[in-house]
Amino acid sequence: MTAAATGPLKISGLRAELGGVEILHGIDLEIDAGEVHVVMGPNGSGKSTLAHALMGRPGTKVTAGSIAIGGTELAGLPSWQRARAGLFLALQHPIEVPGVRLEAVLTESLRATDGDAEGVAGALRAEADAIGFDRRFLDRALNVDLSGGERKRNEILQLGVVRPRFA
Repeated sequence: MTAAATGPLKISGLRAELGGVEILHGIDLEIDAGEVHVVMGPNGSGKSTLAHALMGRPGTKVTAGSIAIGGTELAGLPSWQRARAGLFLALQHPIEVPGVRLEAVLTESLRATDGDAEGVAGALRAEADAIGFDRRFLDRALNVDLSGGERKRNEILQLGVVRPRFA
């Protein structure tokens, strides 16, 4: 797969387990790019497991079903190929990555998806201004010394620059 796939994100009969315990029991969902859907439920109902199954997080085992974008099957692919196909997973607690600058991460991400990697610096500044993210954070290592709210804004900034098909 060389670039973002086109078509809807279609989850069919998805079953997944964590630590040998089945958490997802046949999830069916179809989402077109640009649509907004909210997955809600009490603690322990499988919301995070669904996100982890979609992105192929180690330890989350898909035991049945399909995860596809426009007919391209993603289940079984490594996370980086799922991201390249157009998926973006925002984390509940984004980690610090000392020594790695945000601009470098986004430049490589766009290069990998045939995006415009040349305009990353300008896009970062424009998105930072649009969401009220202090530009001084743009030169820091990824999420280093950011508060929880600043980390969330940083992820929104990443979404604005990378523009994945599904987040």
